[in-house]
Amino acid sequence: MECIHEKMKSTDMIIAQLFVCSNCNYETVEYPSSCCFHPQDEPVIFYKDETDYYTKPESYTVYNQCKSCGRKNGSALKKSNYNKAELAYFDNSIREKTEKLKQELREHLKEMEIRRSEKRRDAFWDDYGEYLKSDEWKLKRKLVLERDKNLCQSCLNATAYEVHHTVGIFRKNEPLFTLVSLCNPCHNIITAIERGNHKDAAKIQHKK
Repeated sequence: MECIHEKMKSTDMIIAQLFVCSNCNYETVEYPSSCCFHPQDEPVIFYKDETDYYTKPESYTVYNQCKSCGRKNGSALKKSNYNKAELAYFDNSIREKTEKLKQELREHLKEMEIRRSEKRRDAFWDDYGEYLKSDEWKLKRKLVLERDKNLCQSCLNATAYEVHHTVGIFRKNEPLFTLVSLCNPCHNIITAIERGNHKDAAKIQHKK
């Protein structure tokens, strides 16, 4: 039965919520509709250039800064509405912490995609393994071996024991011309090459 993900454990990263199903390990990420999941805007003094603090102390702007994620939100506020002495300065340290969280999130998303890819691959091979046990495949295999007279169509020398897909897209609905009889050594070599191991693959042996 397919898991419906009822038991989801969450991790709060402020800028995102990570959810993992405790039953099947399914993972997903949710993002906030605002700057973060805990927006706490507060008006602060913001200098475009750090040196302006010393050389042009009145050349500042008032912005709302989220005290959870450090983001500068919205447009500049009207300076005359605020008493400079009562305002805090823009806190770069919050933003730096958030940038570290973003990097951690990016790494997590990469790892999550790897795990998803591995899961898809495992599901594919599990399904394919079941197909190779089916009567449908056994009949196709028999017909191809008989057509090729049990002779390996790669080396044209050894007895064929394997039936190989030459076009993967037809799996489970193969025209017989996309299937070919192979001996075990040739099948191993061709499979290795198809999976990208060109350098390590042995040479197919042809005899006169």
